[in-house]
Amino acid sequence: MRAAIQTTPRRQRGMTLIESMTAMTISSVLILGSIQIYTQARSTYRTTESIARMQENLRFSIDIIDENVRLAGYWGKSSSANAELRNGEAVTITCNGTNSTAWVLDTEVPNNNLINPISALQQVSDLPIEDCRGTNPRINSDVLIVRHASTDQEVLAHEDIIQIQTNGRLGSFFDNGILPEDAKVNSQIFNFAFSAYYVSNESKHDSDLPSLRRLSLVKNRIVNQEIISGVENLQIVFGIDRTGDGSIDMYINGDDVLDSDTIISTRLWLLVRSEQNGAGQGYFDARQYQTPDADLPLIDPKNDAANYPPTFRRMALSRTIVMRNQAN
Repeated sequence: MRAAIQTTPRRQRGMTLIESMTAMTISSVLILGSIQIYTQARSTYRTTESIARMQENLRFSIDIIDENVRLAGYWGKSSSANAELRNGEAVTITCNGTNSTAWVLDTEVPNNNLINPISALQQVSDLPIEDCRGTNPRINSDVLIVRHASTDQEVLAHEDIIQIQTNGRLGSFFDNGILPEDAKVNSQIFNFAFSAYYVSNESKHDSDLPSLRRLSLVKNRIVNQEIISGVENLQIVFGIDRTGDGSIDMYINGDDVLDSDTIISTRLWLLVRSEQNGAGQGYFDARQYQTPDADLPLIDPKNDAANYPPTFRRMALSRTIVMRNQAN
């Protein structure tokens, strides 16, 4: 018999130092590349999310104001701004404990009982009630004031709620739950709606983040409500008919509107900034923003970092609203 042939197994050889170092180098390059891709993707996602949030805040803000402006001068049965409105039952409206009835009902200046449904002021400090000038208002940002009846007709009169009873030619405010005598015949009851929009330097979430706020009538007092954060500036101009031909002659600031002017349209301009600081991503806002107010300088973040920090992204939007109830 043949003797069995014995085979000696080959010795297993490991990786050499050079091969190990080469593999580690390639792995490190791949890992670093993956980290860089992840970082860029995360940065892109945050930027996209920030822009989307700005767009959402901008649309929400302007839609809220738009809806209210379209109702300006609506008085229920009478949609005419020339309806005669009276404070027949001597209602009282307070703001921080101060009687603000004349301002809210627009009776501080004799106007033949014709309430002003919409107006604008250049500064919150122009509001006549010192105790009702909002929370830390921004400079060079307008105040928009809107008055109208609510859209839903009330079946009953309610105590401690400012309501208006109108029969088409005459309306009376009351808050005692008892219908006024002078407008009882063929009348309707609506709650009275009042809003004064302005921009604050702070929000309830961040003392350094501006916000859109509103002084609003709740029952028989004015309350300060935050609508949304991120809004930096609000500007209002009115398209007015001064010649009586029913067409817009010019756009002017609210304090330039004459008693004889008819407001045909309202132009809103809003500037919104991101909630996140883009400094870590190397963002710098070098743009300039032109407001519709010709009396104001350009908003220039790179030269006005105190009011408009340049490391935040911004977006501006303008909307022109045709008045359903022409305001004189």
